[in-house]
Amino acid sequence: MGTRKPHTVKFIGLSEHENKVLNAIFMLSRTRPTSFSLYDEAEAGKPEMMIVNFDDADSVHEWQSLCIEDTEYSSIPAVRVTRIRSRDTENYYTRRPFIATRMLSLFERLAAKEFSSSANGAFNDTQLLEAIDPDTRQDASETKTELAETEGKSLNSVLVVDDSLPVRIQMNMALKGYANNVDLAETGEKALDLIKDNRYDVIFLDVILPGVDGYDLCKTIKADDNCKETPVVMLTGNSSAADQVKGNLAGCDSYLIKPVKADLFKETITRYI
Repeated sequence: MGTRKPHTVKFIGLSEHENKVLNAIFMLSRTRPTSFSLYDEAEAGKPEMMIVNFDDADSVHEWQSLCIEDTEYSSIPAVRVTRIRSRDTENYYTRRPFIATRMLSLFERLAAKEFSSSANGAFNDTQLLEAIDPDTRQDASETKTELAETEGKSLNSVLVVDDSLPVRIQMNMALKGYANNVDLAETGEKALDLIKDNRYDVIFLDVILPGVDGYDLCKTIKADDNCKETPVVMLTGNSSAADQVKGNLAGCDSYLIKPVKADLFKETITRYI
């Protein structure tokens, strides 16, 4: 859950469908310290961000008029929605369709840069968010080819167990460059079903899951002869020594403390390639 009020975003010139999609994406952000919501025109004050349909002249004119009539609007960061790719690096651009991973990454990077906010999902590293953004990262297959050439091999299959949808989305995108297959589970029960039918090179396991302790689930995994040698990396927001002792007793192989830094994530995943 967010530790501050959501950043308010004013929509200019978006279709009714796009409004609904963005609102749904913003709802996903409620599980994170950096969250977003539609700006309420009835409330006092200005929005913190705007998103403008730059493919529509009337929408651009409306945005420009706001900035001219009220100079405060000219300082509000605006995301430009356009079908044309821009080489402009001073402003924020996105294209259609509005994909959750891309939009969350964009708004989180904008908030981190403009408001020094913290995107506390799986990752809190702008460099890594940019690396897994579909608009900026290399195609996953190309990345895996490069890894195969430099490392000699890549992971075949990885399992991520976390009840947070944004965390699963980010982990999935980040792991695509290292693994041929990434399976996702939001509960311990689903994770055990997947483990029963599949073999994984690495399992990323959240400490807190609905109805089950992540440490107990780790013990169950390690007690299974078919996967007792599979590395289990615990995902936790707690860096206390007591937590690490519990993890060691449960048989986990490594720890990643959320929000994860890019260098630590890469170091951990390449350890098992």
